[in-house]
Amino acid sequence: MKNVILNALVLLTMAVATVSCDKEEVIQSEDLPVASNTFLSTHFANIKVSHVKKEKEGLAGREYTVYLTDGTEIVFDKNGNWTEVDGNNNTAIPYTFIPEPIVTYVNGNYEGQQITSIEKDGKEFDVELTNGFDLVFDANGVFKRMD
Repeated sequence: MKNVILNALVLLTMAVATVSCDKEEVIQSEDLPVASNTFLSTHFANIKVSHVKKEKEGLAGREYTVYLTDGTEIVFDKNGNWTEVDGNNNTAIPYTFIPEPIVTYVNGNYEGQQITSIEKDGKEFDVELTNGFDLVFDANGVFKRMD
């Protein structure tokens, strides 16, 4: 009986490991979803794409990471919507895609600081400033807390 349970646990572990393994491949920027290329040409028009990675992440689907020549990294979900933009070495990112209430809050409360990274999920935005502060906003761009 112990062997049956042990074998079942080994098989389960192997199955989970296989499903959760990331499968990554380099693709051309033309192979990104249309929404991703529109985002790049609208907000990062003057910066060239260095390379793009497409990752399959188990049951979560796939995501795309775009590396720009200035060191900026942009992550898109499977539909081509941005989920994270990270400037290189504390470099400011464009504000043109960041919700206006977040930009207004940062400009009004952290004069002289710039946004270097923003990450969003369905419920909130996580914003990092040049001074290292990490601010959290709700889905509407209303300030919630500092992490």
